Amino acid sequence: AYSAGTLGHRARHRLVAHADFDDVMLLAEAVRAEDAGEMNHRSLDQAVERLRALSSACGGPQSYDARDS
Repeated sequence: AYSAGTLGHRARHRLVAHADFDDVMLLAEAVRAEDAGEMNHRSLDQAVERLRALSSACGGPQSYDARDS
């Protein structure tokens, strides 16, 4: 309803104000891209490596690798 523009004014403002709004919008965008066949499918290891690279680029905490335990 949000993407289609059919959500009411108050509901739309409550949704946008929610702490998880950005995460939900990213998830919805990923679902739409996958449905349209636009997704680049990665292996789990590739995805984790990409997330670690993004984290270090953003000054995130040091990563933990459970395989080293």
